[in-house]
Amino acid sequence: MVFRAAEPYRPLEPIGDGETSERWLDQDKPRDVWATKSHDTWGYWAYIWVPCLCVFLAAIVIVLNRLFPGRLSNRCIGACFLLFVGLAPLICMIIFIEVCFDTLLAMLFMHWGCMLFLPIVYLTFFHPDDKPLSAQLKVYMGMLVEEFKTGPSMRLFLGCLLGIFMLIIGLAFVALMSCRLFRWPLCIGNLTRHSRLYGLGYSLPFLISTSVYFSLINPTFEELFWRVFLHREIGKVVCPANLPDLKDLDSEEEPQPHQLCNECGRWLVSVLYASYHVVPVRFLVATSRAWWIGVLFGVGTVLCMSVLGRILVWARESPSLGIIGAWAIHVWVDIAVCLVFAASVFGYN
Repeated sequence: MVFRAAEPYRPLEPIGDGETSERWLDQDKPRDVWATKSHDTWGYWAYIWVPCLCVFLAAIVIVLNRLFPGRLSNRCIGACFLLFVGLAPLICMIIFIEVCFDTLLAMLFMHWGCMLFLPIVYLTFFHPDDKPLSAQLKVYMGMLVEEFKTGPSMRLFLGCLLGIFMLIIGLAFVALMSCRLFRWPLCIGNLTRHSRLYGLGYSLPFLISTSVYFSLINPTFEELFWRVFLHREIGKVVCPANLPDLKDLDSEEEPQPHQLCNECGRWLVSVLYASYHVVPVRFLVATSRAWWIGVLFGVGTVLCMSVLGRILVWARESPSLGIIGAWAIHVWVDIAVCLVFAASVFGYN
């Protein structure tokens, strides 16, 4: 056995994205990504107490409405609260990521608080129609039941085809932007260093379970919130569709998806959907860079995600895709995000 003196200490060489050219920062020793971490227990409990808290608050709202029936009839106040609901995911990301440095709580409170509790508050107290919450929820249930009666398998198949195509495009784009290919100010480097600073320093088993949640539950919440609830309510309150054939429809009959709102409403929903993505992209990609790089990534995120949101609105309104097809597309897009993050965990980007 031959013993050699250790090489003298040399500083790690920084590259364009604020990372280092060495894969491991702890004396060249790989991290044991499979080892359970103490922070995992907090994460698993968060998956329990956050949904329970938000459901409990929603139950309180329903009980209060039963005890003291009535709602705010002012249409302007209702529209303002609806826009607040649309901006709530962005506010949630700013509070829990930029202030509390906890990305997991940001995702969970966005789902169960912004996308479940706040819509229930709106439908209970601020909706312009003088109908009880049960009647409002029956309309949304009818939308889902109608799609399952009219060929869900084909909708799912077509959505998966489009989703896989978008996954390939997205992974190719990230690969071309990788710092391993070209080192320039806007290249995308390893994501795990910044993610650990913002509350994602979990073990790999926990991250795998979170990826499953993110790939299946996140699209469910987002499609029901953005492309079903907000798409319909913005069309009723803020950007109604002025179509001649709507006058011939019975007042109790729900319009077709493409008749729910006008083009301005579709883009408004898409921009609101894109807005909250700026915060995760900023902390994952541009935290340690110059301010103008963060601005460029922020503007690029809004533009790209607005287009993606408009595509998902088109899919939701399409008779061939609908809510199920939009959900399938969203699932594959989120799988692409998980694959990019996994590449960083194992040091491949």
